[in-house]
Amino acid sequence: MKYQAILVTAALLGGIFFRANAQDVIKDTLDFDKAMATTPASLLHGKVAGLRVSPIDGNVNGAINTLIRGVNALRSDSQPLWIVDGVIINASLNRNNDAFWQYGEKSYTSPLNALAYLNPYDIESIEVLKDLSATAIYGAKGAHGVIIVNTGMPARRERQIRWGSNVGISSPEFPIEGASTGISHNHHLDISGTTGQTRYDISAYLRRSEGIFKANNGTYGGLRASFDTKANPVVWFGMNTAISMGQMNSVAGTSYFGQPSLTMTLRNPDFFPSDTAERWAGDYDDNAVERRLTNSTYLTLNFTRSLSLKSSIGVDFQNDNRYIWYGPGTSFGNENKGAASVLGTSIFKYNAKSELSWKHFFSQKNLLVLRAAAEASGEWTKFNTLNGTDFFTYTLRARGVRLACSAPALHKYDHDYNTAGAYMAASWSVGEIAGVNASLRGDNTARYDDGRFTLYKGADAWFDLKKAFLKDSGLISTLKISGGYGEAGREQYVPYGLYGSYISGSYPRVDVSLEYY
Repeated sequence: MKYQAILVTAALLGGIFFRANAQDVIKDTLDFDKAMATTPASLLHGKVAGLRVSPIDGNVNGAINTLIRGVNALRSDSQPLWIVDGVIINASLNRNNDAFWQYGEKSYTSPLNALAYLNPYDIESIEVLKDLSATAIYGAKGAHGVIIVNTGMPARRERQIRWGSNVGISSPEFPIEGASTGISHNHHLDISGTTGQTRYDISAYLRRSEGIFKANNGTYGGLRASFDTKANPVVWFGMNTAISMGQMNSVAGTSYFGQPSLTMTLRNPDFFPSDTAERWAGDYDDNAVERRLTNSTYLTLNFTRSLSLKSSIGVDFQNDNRYIWYGPGTSFGNENKGAASVLGTSIFKYNAKSELSWKHFFSQKNLLVLRAAAEASGEWTKFNTLNGTDFFTYTLRARGVRLACSAPALHKYDHDYNTAGAYMAASWSVGEIAGVNASLRGDNTARYDDGRFTLYKGADAWFDLKKAFLKDSGLISTLKISGGYGEAGREQYVPYGLYGSYISGSYPRVDVSLEYY
């Protein structure tokens, strides 16, 4: 530690910028706590310096807020770009829309966990790119950082079968009205192996998460199949497909603005005398069903030992239905003689890329890598919600929304976004001691109504003092100096309709397709 302090002090006096490495790779060897994890974000908690991971609210199915660079956007959330096995995942908090948009100051729609479909036991490594110099090749999409999740593939070996089950218990630390012990469990089966030059991995899982309230739980099940083959030295091919289905009951969401909810009535019973935990548990529903399909495919052509072309495509399809009911036991439902809302969301997200790379060793340790790529990506969203009040019968609850005596309140929109880009990158390294990286990307990411072509530049350099000068030192585990520069100043501006969770008060009903603003 003494030598480290001396070197850091000298560097600061010399005007050198010290920072952590441009990326942190968290591997399975770090013993992820996967037993009851519901999202890869929770696996990162406390693992990466500068990464903030926190729940949005008290909902056991709630979204996880992941911040790498803090809150730095007004009309889009500050979540990083998530890439799972080459697929750009729709993980935005903004996909959760207000169920009762015309009562924004009285009702609350809890954002749901968009990454809950993943089986934590399939995850082999998570790579976190924090610096703009490292994320510049992703353009505006990487402005808030990039998290790359890779699932496992077997080593070259015979067939292997693995099975695991876990059980967890959650209970309140002190007596709470309506609370009890929740039992969660997770089961997973994995079959993997090698046949000739082909590797395969097939896994299935079933996960049940329960909170301390009766109607606060979630059940997910899914199947994943992946394979890759190196049929010959020239052609390599691989595919990864995952399907899942989840059912969620989310009675315990915590309101942003302080209006009544199960959790808020427990925290501030004097503020909401007509709302009790018992009445909320019996007269409030927030039930959701999610169906998910993701697929990634790649083809690599090795023209020579140094020159190769890799093409890949990824798709992420979600279909969600959500049913929300406020009965007369809640103040909002009592004021309106019952309130019901049914939401439907379909999202199709795609990304495709072809990258030509050339690698050359000038000596045993001097490696130069040149890359050039073209890519396209986009998202097509269809959303609609129908809500109503003034019910003459409460029997069907939210599924009887068309029995409302009020005028039908329909809110719907279609939102399409497509972009194309290209980048060039160069990397030079001397063993594991030093290196330089540079990149230049251009794309037509929209800003307001502007779709002009924009350039993003990035560069960084690093030097490992530990491996260069203190290789045999047992006092210092890591000592690396690095600095970089990157640009990602533009961001995607999308309709206000997507951001109902962040707007209080009333705003107009929208029935038409929205463009960028």
